[in-house]
Amino acid sequence: MHFQCNKWQVPVVTLLLGIITITLAPLHNSFIGLPIWNQYIKDETSELALATRGHQKSGLGNLTRRSVLDGWPPTADISDNDWNTLVSRGQELITLMAASQPGADALTRGSFASQSRWADPLDMPSYGWRYDYDLQVGFDWRAVPIQDTISSLGFSTDETVPSDLDDRGHPWHPIQQWNSAQATVEGSVYPASFALYETIYNIQQGAIISYDSRSPSYNGPRASNFGGTDTNGPYTPLSRWSDITFLTYKELAAAQGNMALDNLRTVVVFQISEGTNTQLVIKRILEARIRDQGLNTAITDYSFKWNAKQDVNLLGTAEGQALLGTPIGAGVAWLLIQHKQALGTKITPTAHIFQDIGGEDPEDFPRPPSIVFDIVDSIRIVNAPWQPAPNQDEWPEWMCHLMQTLQNEAQTGDGA
Repeated sequence: MHFQCNKWQVPVVTLLLGIITITLAPLHNSFIGLPIWNQYIKDETSELALATRGHQKSGLGNLTRRSVLDGWPPTADISDNDWNTLVSRGQELITLMAASQPGADALTRGSFASQSRWADPLDMPSYGWRYDYDLQVGFDWRAVPIQDTISSLGFSTDETVPSDLDDRGHPWHPIQQWNSAQATVEGSVYPASFALYETIYNIQQGAIISYDSRSPSYNGPRASNFGGTDTNGPYTPLSRWSDITFLTYKELAAAQGNMALDNLRTVVVFQISEGTNTQLVIKRILEARIRDQGLNTAITDYSFKWNAKQDVNLLGTAEGQALLGTPIGAGVAWLLIQHKQALGTKITPTAHIFQDIGGEDPEDFPRPPSIVFDIVDSIRIVNAPWQPAPNQDEWPEWMCHLMQTLQNEAQTGDGA
């Protein structure tokens, strides 16, 4: 496939992406909205063999279980201004995902480090994180009723909980990471916030399921609910979902014989919570789909189980870019952006919005939406168009430029 762009603009975009260039000319903030990036860096925490070397278990057991029904659909609508902000953020995240590590460094222009400082799993216990296996999840697929989704994606549906991190006999590891211990690092004291990231990892097949996420700034003032002391900080700087998820993935890979980290191909976010921009964006997307299908159906009656999942093109459509710009989409993007050295240069080109099949009562609807994010090497998107395939003639200029630059990388062998 060949991508046509106005010739005078191509060098500008090559500079903008910073993928195959050495130096960057000054760029205007109207495209690279650094204030948006900086704001998101602060905001993400408000929404998403090593075991024997010091990563201790929390001892908390299973103190929490998220509500099965979590407020769907929302009564509010997203404003056009908020929608447009998320679209712009999504476009920026696409460029950072697609860029090689040097290119991402150049794009940020020193406003923040494009690569995360957190690369060693032993930083988790040093900063107060302890883990447990979630025996309440089962892993019997009743607490996380997406067995049909997992099976159709080609993953194992083995329900057995592994005995520990080095157990390779059962692929799915349901792990709770609790910020349950006070930490003192270089003279700074970080009280236990009892933040929780509950995630199910399949390092053998390259899949992550985010089941429950409660950041330090969210759970800190509620720490007494988990046997701690309510706190308003200072919170541990190791606090973001993307970093904790990466470090746990890396820890599992090491414990299971130093397995490769660049095999990640799927991230599932289970049941999007009420009152978030992510739910509002999903509501707008689904309402547009209902209109496009000519249905006289209220969104409360609109079923989108896995066999009727709603596919979203994250790269070539405004709705996809808006979804990518939400805290949920951006959390997945930052996981890929800030850990390129280990994961490779990867991008999420498509997402699939769906309702789970329900637990003990499958008729208990409306179920809140979940999302599957497909993960591919960024070079692949120039040779294997994602589904649904976009109409190239309708692409905005920035998208055409991005794809042409990636095609050039594929031809020269750079950036992988």
